[in-house]
Amino acid sequence: SIQSLPIDVRNNWLDIALNNEILNHFSNSHEEIIDSEFKLIESNIKDVLLRLRNDTTQYSMEPLIDITKRFDIVRQQHIKDFIPEIWEIMDHSYYYKNR
Repeated sequence: SIQSLPIDVRNNWLDIALNNEILNHFSNSHEEIIDSEFKLIESNIKDVLLRLRNDTTQYSMEPLIDITKRFDIVRQQHIKDFIPEIWEIMDHSYYYKNR
């Protein structure tokens, strides 16, 4: 969950997403939405991002670290090679978690 990330980190990423030009590629036209077989529309995406931006819920990172370690083993990869920003947040706990 994005709510496992520190609020300042996730809000920074959400701000980037909210200001990204890619949102302009989604439609708000009713006819175009129907013709496209109901692909996501810009306003829905922005609503979700804004709700997340205003959410102050913060969960423990332990479940995120645990599942990330499991995925890394199964995929034979390491989070630091694919999402280094997440790795920087969890690196100490990734190796030193007592379980």
